[in-house]
Amino acid sequence: MRVWHLLTFALITTTALADPRVEVFTDRAHPIIHAEAFAQVRVVRIDGLVLAQEYLSKGLPMDENAAAKRVNARLAARPNLKDQMMAAGEGLALAHLQYQLDRYPAIVFDDKAVIYGVTDLAVAKRLYEQRL
Repeated sequence: MRVWHLLTFALITTTALADPRVEVFTDRAHPIIHAEAFAQVRVVRIDGLVLAQEYLSKGLPMDENAAAKRVNARLAARPNLKDQMMAAGEGLALAHLQYQLDRYPAIVFDDKAVIYGVTDLAVAKRLYEQRL
């Protein structure tokens, strides 16, 4: 019985001391600082699709075939761009459908607590810990 209580106490203590899961939703106008405040941080650039579109469409010729060739060349030059665009789309869906975020930047802790308007993760961590 005593061993069970010690094990339960150890699990509760470890869980309480563990860093929360953190997801940051931001854009290029709101860069995140002090990401090292957490062991793991997922940063979702909500403007990722817009940035990709700007890159792919910048200075395209009027001729449709020439424009398509240039876009394909740009995609070939940045093979991870498609993955970045997929991640940005998934991040937007997560922000709007799961978390129902209505402004940015937003920092979500453990799928339940949201702090808006903060780009310094060290400050966000302190605000989150004050809520506990």
